[in-house]
Amino acid sequence: MIRLSRLLLLAGICSVQAAAAQYSGYVFSDDNKNGLREPREKGIAGVRVSDGLNVLVTDSDGAFTLPGHARNRFVFITTPAGYRTTKAFYMPLSPKTEAYNFGLQPVQQNGTFLRITDTETAQFDNWVTDVKQYARNEKADFLIHTGDICYEKGMNFHAAQVNTQTMDLPVYYAIGNHDLVKGAYGEELYESLFGPVFYSFESGKVHYIVTPMRSGDYKPSYTDEDVYQWLKNDLAKADPAKPVVIFNHDLLTYDSTFRFKDLVLNEHRLKAWIYGHWHINFSRMHGQNGVRSICAAPAAGGGIDNSACNFDVFSTDGSGITDIRRRYTYAHRKLAMLYAAGRDVTVNAYHTASPVKSVTVRTFDQKGNALQVLSLTPQSDWNWRGGQLHAKAHTAATEALLNNGEILFTRDTIGNTRLVASGNLKGNIWRSAPVSGDNLVFIATIDDELNRHCGISAMDFNGKVKWQFRTRNSVKNMLSYANGTVLGTDAEGYTYAVDAKTGRLKWEHQGGLNSLPEYCSGGIVDGDSYYTGAGKYLQALSIKDGSVKWTNTGWAGGEGTPATIVQQGNLLAVSSNWNALFMHEASTGKLLWKKNNAGIRFRSSTPVFADGELIVCGTEFIHFLDPQTGRTKDSIPVSDGIKTMAAPVVTPQHIIVSGAAEGLVAFDRTTHNEAWRFKPGEAIFYSAPYSKPSSATIESTPLFVNGRLYAAALDGRLYVLDAQTGKVLQQEDVGCPIFAPVAREGQLTLLSDFAGNVYFFKL
Repeated sequence: MIRLSRLLLLAGICSVQAAAAQYSGYVFSDDNKNGLREPREKGIAGVRVSDGLNVLVTDSDGAFTLPGHARNRFVFITTPAGYRTTKAFYMPLSPKTEAYNFGLQPVQQNGTFLRITDTETAQFDNWVTDVKQYARNEKADFLIHTGDICYEKGMNFHAAQVNTQTMDLPVYYAIGNHDLVKGAYGEELYESLFGPVFYSFESGKVHYIVTPMRSGDYKPSYTDEDVYQWLKNDLAKADPAKPVVIFNHDLLTYDSTFRFKDLVLNEHRLKAWIYGHWHINFSRMHGQNGVRSICAAPAAGGGIDNSACNFDVFSTDGSGITDIRRRYTYAHRKLAMLYAAGRDVTVNAYHTASPVKSVTVRTFDQKGNALQVLSLTPQSDWNWRGGQLHAKAHTAATEALLNNGEILFTRDTIGNTRLVASGNLKGNIWRSAPVSGDNLVFIATIDDELNRHCGISAMDFNGKVKWQFRTRNSVKNMLSYANGTVLGTDAEGYTYAVDAKTGRLKWEHQGGLNSLPEYCSGGIVDGDSYYTGAGKYLQALSIKDGSVKWTNTGWAGGEGTPATIVQQGNLLAVSSNWNALFMHEASTGKLLWKKNNAGIRFRSSTPVFADGELIVCGTEFIHFLDPQTGRTKDSIPVSDGIKTMAAPVVTPQHIIVSGAAEGLVAFDRTTHNEAWRFKPGEAIFYSAPYSKPSSATIESTPLFVNGRLYAAALDGRLYVLDAQTGKVLQQEDVGCPIFAPVAREGQLTLLSDFAGNVYFFKL
């Protein structure tokens, strides 16, 4: 008993000593870059050092002594602006470590950084090279991954392939829910590869903070209280004049006040909250306080809501975030020149690894004599315009000069063109097909960066922009037109009714969206009603004044989906990704039934009413449902996963659907046997959920007119197919991915591309 008491006393003393252990070291100028502190190398004063709870600054000699704490695992520094660490910014605690020394090297910083998120892969692909080359070409200060690296294989892959040495710039990580894996505690593997789960660093004129996902697949050892106590101490030592940017795997709040326990982060000059988790391209301002939150789809593949794969490029100064530019991965050396009947020139030019600096078109006559040099002006992130081809031009040589000095080149023979006119709207166009009314065409644009170029626009049939109405956020999907009014709902759930002739706002309505995901579906008009929204903000609005006729109370939740609302009679079909297909009574909003089995739950495709049935694509089947009850009457298996936005197309002979990897497949309506396939070229970038190379994707719903199919693809081409055989009759290459369905007006084929162009073809 006495011996046991002595043992317990000894253990208690050891425990207290461990809890009270001190950790000392230096932060020094590593002049010879070997990571070792040597007598001639001077210490650096004023650098913040932490043990995960306490935060202090180095003295005039660069020395520090941390008190330590019971949950201590690392000593780490807040890397100061103008420096990078020779080795890591952290050191695991070890009884073998006599001093925790951190070598720093001075570096030039320009206030630019890159962000990737939710890559969820253990395979090397071109997105890694794209990010590395862009960082080198544009001299980025650092790269941050905001979580879901993902699982054991993914984390080991990233630790080996996407690190400070391989990418040639400082690389930081945040932990996501799928990075909490099996072990002694959820973050054990993450810590062994990437270090502490919360920390800070400075670059340029900004104080950056990385915080962890609160929960995940396995329980973490850290708590909110751990993060709070450290964060409070970190902010107390930070320069109050510097803006703060926080990285996390998820969004803290949709509200305008970013509060963590009793810390109001707005009061600490919080300017941006950069997160992932949702696999969407979405950016918004939180009230009038200047805090912007930014989410992104994965760099490695398509987003859950069919957002394009990308990495973010951020520019900063002493005010915070000054610019955001999405770079779409896998888009390599794309260049296409088109000219209209009036000889107006438009060029789409893009290369992921280096922005286009200038575009020049030179024309020559039949003998090769130079006629003119056109220097084009940028219109969007893809498009350049300006000038007309010389009347005697026989050939045109187009050059796009990249920032890295590389030149993209194409030569075209000038002849008859099927392009009647075109125009550009400055913003990108996602799923907004041209809608006609009042002798105008109406299109919606997106800007998932700073929300400067999102809105509703009108264009005449000569490609001239007549008016533009700016919306709060991106209008991602289809517009509607009714009796002189254009209607659309933006990503924040605001619905706008705009006068078709003038662009003047008639009314707007906030539908009640107060949390993620963003709204990316499309509404529909019937009589005096505009049906829009999803979940608890699914509503029927009066087209006249925006008053609410009914609000859904039958369901909530799910992810955002590009599937639009469809109606037949008093039936209203509404979709929610990762949730279900819902059928409502259009007149009252009453929920009639829902269906979420056989792949219908995970769906981006819009259902179609045809011949008394509701045809809906599951992930691996085409289902034929009874619209009144939701009962499955029949199904057709489809080998290619149906993850695209394209709705089924019903012709007299066929049902045609679009897979993410293999393009279109047609089935005989009577026998359900496969009739033909059409595979476009490889996608310029990827957007269908989790799609990656190799994928030949058609996201836009093909248009069936007079025995022909007009199908636009992510390879940048518009195809005209024989609907009976799938044979290509005509094609046009615009050099930019196309999401929006094709439209027809009289003899004109209307097409909108991701570059923000609207084309009027005569095909």
